[in-house]
Amino acid sequence: MKKPTRLVDLNGEVINTPQGYCEALQWVMRVVESMEESQVDRADMQVVIAELFSEVSFYMRFLGKRQTNEL
Repeated sequence: MKKPTRLVDLNGEVINTPQGYCEALQWVMRVVESMEESQVDRADMQVVIAELFSEVSFYMRFLGKRQTNEL
């Protein structure tokens, strides 16, 4: 089995961004800018962004288990 790719170092710093990271960040920034242009309350923006990341976390729960050769 191939060893998992690490994106974060031992200090918790991102050392490599995954493919699509910059595009995802730009998309989220456009969502925030759109809410700002629509005069959405900023507290509501925080809730919407938190919900977005909650949805991503929910999706990750359904990823299959990985087989590794590490003990």
